[in-house]
Amino acid sequence: MNTKIRLLMLGIKQVELVKMVNDKGVSCNACQLNIAINEKNSQPKFGVIRDTVDEILTEIEGKRNAEINEA
Repeated sequence: MNTKIRLLMLGIKQVELVKMVNDKGVSCNACQLNIAINEKNSQPKFGVIRDTVDEILTEIEGKRNAEINEA
């Protein structure tokens, strides 16, 4: 699923996501995140950012699904 759609569905803003990516140990600013999400650059750094974003969103989606199943 498209990263932007996933962010919208989870109610997460890109500004919040920048902090989460940095918390995972990947240096990233808002501009770099935008480039990575829009796949406008194929340099390895942007691939790492995309992979980290996918990991973060998958974790959040898993937690939200677990909460829904508990209810």
